[in-house]
Amino acid sequence: MPANRINTESYAKSLSDPSVKKLFDSWSSCMKKKGYRYTSPPDAADAVSEEAAGRKETATAVADVDCKKDVGLLDARHDVESGIQEKELISEREEALVAEKKHLTASLHAAAKALENSR
Repeated sequence: MPANRINTESYAKSLSDPSVKKLFDSWSSCMKKKGYRYTSPPDAADAVSEEAAGRKETATAVADVDCKKDVGLLDARHDVESGIQEKELISEREEALVAEKKHLTASLHAAAKALENSR
């Protein structure tokens, strides 16, 4: 789906944005002060066990969220990714996005009609 690809591509492109790299450095410094050594939030996420979260994982997640808030990472990343989407990706794929919207709208209408008829 074009919208999903745009989301994935903007995320990947944002990782090389200088302002995001600077924020990751600030986040990493914050995490270091809390006793963790990660260079970026994705590195911290990759280090988490896939099993049930224990005290270590919970403490890491709390530190991660606190540092993201402290450095303003979430809003800034959103702004960077939105900018990439608007300036580059959406205009390149406008036709596919319009077609996707029409398809999804038709699917929703068909599902609504099926539900209505089943009552």
